[in-house]
Amino acid sequence: MNKSLNSQTFVFGSENTKLLKRTLNGPDDLDCVVAFWGSEIISTLRSNLKRNPKRKLRIICNLQSGAVNPEFAEFCLNSKQIQIKTDPRLHSKVIFSKNEYVVGSANISSNGLGHEGEELKGWMESSITGKDSVILQSVANWFVSEWGKADKINTEMLKEAKINWQKRKHNPTVMTVKRHGDLLQAILKDPHAFNDKNIYLAIYRSRHSPEGQKKHEKVEQDAGIKDLASYENWSLPENSFFIDIYYGIRGAIEINDMNYIHANPLVAKIKYDDGHTGSLVFGKCVGSIGGYKKLCKNTTSFKKIVPKLFSAGKGDDDGRIVDISQILEVFSKVHI
Repeated sequence: MNKSLNSQTFVFGSENTKLLKRTLNGPDDLDCVVAFWGSEIISTLRSNLKRNPKRKLRIICNLQSGAVNPEFAEFCLNSKQIQIKTDPRLHSKVIFSKNEYVVGSANISSNGLGHEGEELKGWMESSITGKDSVILQSVANWFVSEWGKADKINTEMLKEAKINWQKRKHNPTVMTVKRHGDLLQAILKDPHAFNDKNIYLAIYRSRHSPEGQKKHEKVEQDAGIKDLASYENWSLPENSFFIDIYYGIRGAIEINDMNYIHANPLVAKIKYDDGHTGSLVFGKCVGSIGGYKKLCKNTTSFKKIVPKLFSAGKGDDDGRIVDISQILEVFSKVHI
């Protein structure tokens, strides 16, 4: 949605996402003072710059924060059409061309571009955009000043950024807005709000193998990070949340942790005693999803439909995932 403020426009929600994508994917030269950048924008910029070979971008980011994907920084450094610098003090989100400015709250990351279901995680992004010539000149003057203060990115900076990025992947920032009720009640109340939100039930019938558990413990020890989550020989969507549910061979059911799998997650190889190989996909345990700390309060009733959910899931007999927006078909007929 958007609201006019004289010669400016205030945009928020999905309209803010559209504004960012339109601006970044346009033909005009851009100057960007945006702290955090993800890899999601690389393909868009690569295609755009190929279509517009004379287009130029200047970017000031905060590489030292650990919230700039090093892949994005390397992409910029290798592009003849992009200049990039860094400022460790930076937290601004300003993008402008000769004709328009956008000043807002969103970074150019998965959250700002709408790839991770930002509304559900609690982040509500907004911007003010306009074409006022006086404001544009003020923004341009400010940029020139900040560009002069920012540092060129060197090899050591990039090396350190890769280390910081790996640390951040193990500790994703997840908004924990307090909400009443539980996640299941929220789905029943407004199921459409959970479409394409990348939340899944991960229903598994067997726990880690001895080799898998040993590898998990070693990775956790080497990383110096507790509360890592791992999935043995699973094919999982990235940038996604998972609610683990154990559904034992003898019928035992446990509703366990809420976890988050980052984009390009850590994957560790496993070698089994019989000579076969496997893998562990790592994520991070999170305290809540969208502010909801529990899947459901009435676990007794919910457990009764787990077998049906398992049958409806995608995977194999050892484990299956169910998109949370699709489980209405199963539990709408059951009072929970």
